[in-house]
Amino acid sequence: MWDLSFNESLRQRRDGPVLRFGSLIHEALAEYYVKGRKRKPKLLVPAFVKAYERDVADAGEFVVYGDDGDPDVDEKWTSALELGVDMLEMYIERYGDDKGWEVLATEQPFKVPVRHPRTRKLMFYYVGILDLIMREISTGRLWILDHKTTVSINLRALGINEQFGSYWTFGTEWIQKQGLLQKSDYNDLSGLMVNYLRRARRDDRPMNAEGQALNKDGTVSKRQQAPVFHREPTFRTMEDRERVRRRAMNDFREMEMVRAGTLAADKSPSIFNCPSCQWLDACELHETGADWERFVEATTERYDAYSQHSIEEAEKR
Repeated sequence: MWDLSFNESLRQRRDGPVLRFGSLIHEALAEYYVKGRKRKPKLLVPAFVKAYERDVADAGEFVVYGDDGDPDVDEKWTSALELGVDMLEMYIERYGDDKGWEVLATEQPFKVPVRHPRTRKLMFYYVGILDLIMREISTGRLWILDHKTTVSINLRALGINEQFGSYWTFGTEWIQKQGLLQKSDYNDLSGLMVNYLRRARRDDRPMNAEGQALNKDGTVSKRQQAPVFHREPTFRTMEDRERVRRRAMNDFREMEMVRAGTLAADKSPSIFNCPSCQWLDACELHETGADWERFVEATTERYDAYSQHSIEEAEKR
């Protein structure tokens, strides 16, 4: 996946439904969490609709697999537009103006130099995008918040999630360089907050005062819809940062070996890696000895994987 996406600079001409949907939700949330203490809930749904219409004009309509809203009905494919509107309307009902936060930055690219621990020679730049940097108004402490659209809310292994670990390791270094956090205060950074938004339609059954769905006879239904939203804090230590940094250095060395032709770009097939991989179709063709290269040529395009982190793009922002 790395070799095709970043080394060969290829991407699908049309993203998969889940990735398209997640990108549109992120774009709408960026309109909601504007810099400062005031949210813009009235802009959230219109921002999603506008982004959806632009995306559809470019790549066509699409459907997304998600919760129907009624636990008695299995998950099914549903209109991405209808699902997104339902979810964001429920998000506003749940969080309203989300007044407890001051937004310092939204959809913020970062680029941090990584140096050899002994020689201090520059090895590479670590780049990423922070969804939100927020200050908790009641305590004055900083949080990194990351939006996750998902088919289910799974809290397992957040403590070793490499994406969040990279935010904690390299994202906090960027935050410190912006003057938002002193280096001596690294361990006082409150943590990372994962903002889960589960792909689910509204449960239209009657509700009681406690928000429980009711049967037609007014009794509480035994089958309640699973939570659509959840915020989970996850924390790291200085040792966590050091381990993530070491892994990044090891990954870089392997990447350089692949580029030099001394190490094969191999696969890591598993039920965890493959289902959400954009290269799954091409990979299955490759695995069976079919003409995967022609398939890739017909379905992909070249792009600049690091355009959001270039000086030119930064100046545009």
